[in-house]
Amino acid sequence: MKCRHIVAQRKETVGFTFTKDAASSWQGRQVLLIRMEASSRFIAALVNPLVFMIEQAPPHRVLQYVGRTTPKIQTGGKWKDLDGVTVFDWDSAR
Repeated sequence: MKCRHIVAQRKETVGFTFTKDAASSWQGRQVLLIRMEASSRFIAALVNPLVFMIEQAPPHRVLQYVGRTTPKIQTGGKWKDLDGVTVFDWDSAR
């Protein structure tokens, strides 16, 4: 699947492609691994793809993703992008 994301600060859009990477099981759940990559070769060379783990059964929640995340980290007085693992705990949200 292809889509575009609006980057308001730059007044532009960036294209992304979602592809099914694998099917697996995680903590007793059947999951799909979905890879999100920039469509532009230039941007893809600068930003690693994100990999989402999504449950196959409804409601198809995102269980975790690996890659660039919203918070930034301060290093040497500068703010830098943070790549990490974000895990969602849906069981405790009830």
